[in-house]
Amino acid sequence: MRPDLSRVEKALVIQTAYLGDLVWTTPLIQTLGRALPSGKVDVLTIPQNAGLLEGLPEVGRLIYYDKRNRLAQFRESCRLFRLLQSKKYQLVVSAHLSLRSALIAWASRAGVRVGFAESAAPNLYTHLVPTNQRGHFVERFLSLARALGIENLATELRLIAAPEAFVASTRLLSPIKNTGLLAVFPGSVWATKRYPAKKMASAVQMAAERLGWGVVLLGSRADISLAKEIGNELKVPCVDLTSRTNLSELKGIVAFCNLCLANDSGGLHLATALGIPVVAIYGPTSPEQGIGPWKGRNISIYSAVPCSPCSEHGTKTCPRGDLICMESISSEQIAGAIIELSGKKSAGSHKYFSLDL
Repeated sequence: MRPDLSRVEKALVIQTAYLGDLVWTTPLIQTLGRALPSGKVDVLTIPQNAGLLEGLPEVGRLIYYDKRNRLAQFRESCRLFRLLQSKKYQLVVSAHLSLRSALIAWASRAGVRVGFAESAAPNLYTHLVPTNQRGHFVERFLSLARALGIENLATELRLIAAPEAFVASTRLLSPIKNTGLLAVFPGSVWATKRYPAKKMASAVQMAAERLGWGVVLLGSRADISLAKEIGNELKVPCVDLTSRTNLSELKGIVAFCNLCLANDSGGLHLATALGIPVVAIYGPTSPEQGIGPWKGRNISIYSAVPCSPCSEHGTKTCPRGDLICMESISSEQIAGAIIELSGKKSAGSHKYFSLDL
């Protein structure tokens, strides 16, 4: 039986995955918020995503759960369970498949707990939704709202850069005096999803020089050495802000840019949610796995070698040992895609480069 949403005063969305997954969850958050009398839902996520959802009108309270701190995990879980029970949520929706997320939903004591049938602990939910394995993750997450009988679905990724973030961005980007700006996210959590640094630098140099743009390098602490290697190769104006911003500032910086170049990572989805055109590079993963740029202006470059995709998320090392899925994509192809998209007004497309092995 579907719950009567008009009587739901407090609701929670659980998404404890990476940045990109939380961006994909924003249509679900908007949909649920607009369907409830309060107009808002609380969101539980990880501390690494702090600042990402700030400014969204459908977001009430943000709750952070540090699942990576194994030493303090038991204490952290107990604290979280007490907090959730004190909130007296009537509806909890989990967009994550893990046992941990199912336990959190169950511990909330909410009368209605919605999750995926493929969850690690489906019996902890009151309402189960089959996962559409062929659809985009945005569509999969929205199916959780459909299961509640909601027909008016928000389908756009959405993030908001606060005014103070624009002020900080102006200061951080002041060294670049060009008329255009290319944001570059050279990293990824998974090593095999990182396009080779020298080839990335070559592509960025060709495109930025042709367009007369400056370049801003962005990423986390783990990307510092990679960004430095790329920055050292560039002759065009460049500022390296890798690990120098929080997510609030990062949104402001990306929103200033004309275009974004990224591997299969959270950066490309952040840019899409801010309305920035993206060129996305795929190697061991494929856009057809439901992880491509969602709507907006974009070009996805994928070599489509026979061994790819070799995993769902990427791997630390290439099973073949030669990373042919990335090496088979040339710098010229990427530069061409950036130049093409810079003057393109239509919707997204995919470019596949086949290679016989």
